[in-house]
Amino acid sequence: MSFRSAPGHILRWENTDLPAFSNFAFCEAYYRAHSVLRRVLSLARKLGYRSILCEEIRANECALLEAEDAALAIRRQDFSGSTVHRLTFFRSPAETPPQAHEFLGYAVFKLDQFGPNDCRAHVYESVLRPVRPAEGIASYIRSAISTLLHQQAQAAFEVFFMRSKTISPSCARMSLFGRCCRVSSQMEMSHTPT
Repeated sequence: MSFRSAPGHILRWENTDLPAFSNFAFCEAYYRAHSVLRRVLSLARKLGYRSILCEEIRANECALLEAEDAALAIRRQDFSGSTVHRLTFFRSPAETPPQAHEFLGYAVFKLDQFGPNDCRAHVYESVLRPVRPAEGIASYIRSAISTLLHQQAQAAFEVFFMRSKTISPSCARMSLFGRCCRVSSQMEMSHTPT
């Protein structure tokens, strides 16, 4: 049995509407400000989630968790147990029965306890609906693939990452240019600096 299908015990079901709900405060209060979980919550926000359902999964009801705990106990003598929470994201408000189209995804957060002072936390699994790419990027990728597949004589690439502050358009262009040269050594590729 997977964490996805294991029975869960509801800990909380919260509305995530702004400004009352903060992803950062939620993550700090319950999940040790875990950076990967912060990113998952950020993606859920981008998908328009309106509520988060937090459930505890117990080892006696989930064969996978029971087997993992047994394996950790063999490997580490100081292992004392795991806490697993399944976070489910919905487009519907809390306490409202969600429809199938309002389900956005889930994440499984696992905390392994070793001795009195050593905890290891990680996002065990996370599945979310795809976030739509920035406008223009999808059509650009299609034209780049088309150019490569049809072995045209020359290809020029321009990628603009609108919200990125760390990657400039010319860095992205050179990265893709280098990859294209590796894919097809017979193609004549040109690059004009901007």
